[in-house]
Amino acid sequence: MIKQHELQDESREHSVKDGVWVCAETGIWTRDGIDWYGADHEPIPTLRA
Repeated sequence: MIKQHELQDESREHSVKDGVWVCAETGIWTRDGIDWYGADHEPIPTLRA
């Protein structure tokens, strides 16, 4: 388990700067929740909730 404060520590082996969220159904992904990419790694418009 990784705790939130550990993700914020960029000196650790695994930190939030290395994270990527990927949709299991569409392959759409983001690193920061602002810039979004399709399964083909091309930029797509920011998603709406």
